[in-house]
Amino acid sequence: MIKSNLHKYSVSAMCKVLKISRASYYYEAAQKQDESELIKNIVDVYKASRNNYGTRKIKIDLEEREIFVSRRRIGRIMKQKGLVSSYTVAQYRPQKDTCNESKIKRSLSHKGCPYDNAVAEATFKIIKTEFVKNQTFSSLYHLQIELADYVNWFNNHRIHSSLGYLTPVRYRINTLKKVV
Repeated sequence: MIKSNLHKYSVSAMCKVLKISRASYYYEAAQKQDESELIKNIVDVYKASRNNYGTRKIKIDLEEREIFVSRRRIGRIMKQKGLVSSYTVAQYRPQKDTCNESKIKRSLSHKGCPYDNAVAEATFKIIKTEFVKNQTFSSLYHLQIELADYVNWFNNHRIHSSLGYLTPVRYRINTLKKVV
């Protein structure tokens, strides 16, 4: 009704008569943006990360593609599309020993000293979460092939928050440029 009478009356006057706020009118009148391209990019980044990236890393990856969007919007789209990072799990759940967790060592640190191998422990956690979880390997050869592929992806494509959202290879190249 307001749109059809814009040529006769002001928006403010019509909103007063109809007892609605101007903000409500402008909110409803605004065209909803087409998110199909954004959704496609978010799904691409999520799948390229092997279902591991959450909103922070997806945001960084999209910014490299010159797509600027909030983490909140990314999270809403991920929820709508059912995209859940492999890190989004209940904190404490019973561990089931599967055949895969037997082709991996549990710990490298000495009993009672959790800090002597913290880096190795953190790396094993990442490997278990991103690589071992939800996979079954039919043979040792199959495991070796998949592990080599994962290590290549981990070093050349996976961005790490501790490295300033760079891949390990890119971080090393940047560091060597500063030294030389």
